Amino acid sequence: MNVLTPEKITALRALFERGIGVRAAAREIGCNRGTAARYRHAWIEAELQRAYDLLWDGDGEACDAITAKLPDKDVIAMLDAWSDDQDGKEPKSKWH
Repeated sequence: MNVLTPEKITALRALFERGIGVRAAAREIGCNRGTAARYRHAWIEAELQRAYDLLWDGDGEACDAITAKLPDKDVIAMLDAWSDDQDGKEPKSKWH
């Protein structure tokens, strides 16, 4: 498993934030595609958690700003989990 330097991680996150894909981001910072994909997955998970927390706190607009740049299937799964958590379903989602 490749571990990137903090500088490269920051650069990758900035590229993902701008909507750059895994292949292009990996090429730009000089890392393996698999490594870039792993870091993108972690970035998506962290962004979804931020969006969930904002939604839970009642800030739908900030949540929308975050989720606009994320894959639809992941956003839908997080929103479904939030809805289930709001309804009191057990067990709680991984986002709760």
